[in-house]
Amino acid sequence: PEVKDNGVTLTESLAPGHYFWRIFSVSASEGAGPFSDTMPFRVPYPGPSLENTKLDENQMTFAWRAAAEGQSFHLQFSRDKAFTDIIHDLPVTTSLITIAKPDSGTYYLRIKTIESDSFQGPWGPHQIIEVPRGISYWFMLLMLLPLFVLL
Repeated sequence: PEVKDNGVTLTESLAPGHYFWRIFSVSASEGAGPFSDTMPFRVPYPGPSLENTKLDENQMTFAWRAAAEGQSFHLQFSRDKAFTDIIHDLPVTTSLITIAKPDSGTYYLRIKTIESDSFQGPWGPHQIIEVPRGISYWFMLLMLLPLFVLL
């Protein structure tokens, strides 16, 4: 369509992929000019969201879905949502990673997609990870001690 300003905003989002654009000018006295050179641009894949989180006694496993074949990822796991206190900053070649379980508390995770040609998309939204306080082995023994005294 006709563009009268120095920019254009699309009304619909484009799917991730490679695109090209070009433009020509129109004046009342000269008519339509030739097209400009074709310019490429890319819409990156968004950062993935977690689909599965598994927490056991010593480790945490995160899983997400790759959007396209050949993608890898960059994962950051932080103590704060500004990602200034990062615990893990890892390249990941699969859509699954297992890390050591941290102390109880609130943590933040974000992931970005790296395409097969090394193009990096934006960070996905941060995701909140709650690590519950575990019941200590000694505390459980103290709780069971009255039962043994009664026997």
